[in-house]
Amino acid sequence: MKVHKQLKNSASAFVISAATLTPMIMAATPASAVDLFFPASLCQPSTANDVNNLAIRNDALSVIGNVPVGFVCPIHTSTLITKHRAIVKVTLAPNTSITSPTCTLRSFGRDSKLLDSSSTSISSDLTQMVTKPVIPGNYHTLACTLPPGSRLFNYRLVE
Repeated sequence: MKVHKQLKNSASAFVISAATLTPMIMAATPASAVDLFFPASLCQPSTANDVNNLAIRNDALSVIGNVPVGFVCPIHTSTLITKHRAIVKVTLAPNTSITSPTCTLRSFGRDSKLLDSSSTSISSDLTQMVTKPVIPGNYHTLACTLPPGSRLFNYRLVE
């Protein structure tokens, strides 16, 4: 009986907390937020030498050679986006080499001029890079270099 009462009180507290927090969470999340996922299979090797060291395995882009490999991933969007954050999820092999994975988010203008870029080393599963606001017609790429044994599952664009 005592356990039932504690569960009932806990459930009531949860409902009250949820009712209180939900409007704040909804207010903090704009209705026009963009959250686009892209599969790693869209990515292409950076050079001809990288081709033999990459493979698609279990829905991930895997580095199968003994050297770090570079690749470029497109970011497609048909809407006006005022901020870009490319969030990259990388799963590293247990015996990760000394080389840290790195990624660069690049924004290009219609004339193919580089407008902005943001680079980072990846120390956990997720990392964020932000570039300047963009206008329709500009395009973006995500270029990464991963050490041997690494895998990229997906990347996503968040506004």
